Amino acid sequence: MVKLSIIIPVFNTGNFLNNCLNSILKQSFEDFEVICVDDGSTDNSLNILKSYENKDYRIKIFTQNNKGAGAARNLGLKHVNGEYILFADSDDWFEDNAFQLLYNQAKNLDTDLILFDSLEHKTDNISRERAYFNSNDFDFTNYIFDYHFRNNILVMNSFLFHGLNYIRRNFY
Repeated sequence: MVKLSIIIPVFNTGNFLNNCLNSILKQSFEDFEVICVDDGSTDNSLNILKSYENKDYRIKIFTQNNKGAGAARNLGLKHVNGEYILFADSDDWFEDNAFQLLYNQAKNLDTDLILFDSLEHKTDNISRERAYFNSNDFDFTNYIFDYHFRNNILVMNSFLFHGLNYIRRNFY
């Protein structure tokens, strides 16, 4: 068993995939597996994935006909061996210590869910902070999240540790 399983659905993101995988492989935290699900890509994405699989035993590739990111993540879930799950997109990248910080926080808090803000990088060096919660808006101490709490954010836009995304900003 590994500490972290990273599931990445991939569809025609060959231009971004190297940055994503390189940022994962250079993590200070090394006890993870990367489950890449090629969702019927027609660009060079599958070839890029295979080259990484040949370089690093932690990378595993699965393929399916194009069914969408959700179906690709579900296929990935069938193959996880991790204590925690991280859902990433194939155009995401991570700070070098992101996995260590997030894993430590999950263990220290004995929690299944960590939400945090991220940065979205756009063209022309424009970035936008994606802040989902203002910690002053709600006291999360001893709160149990369920499907109904901020459903549009928790389900649609945010990722969990049992699904993380991007880099660490603030823990809630």
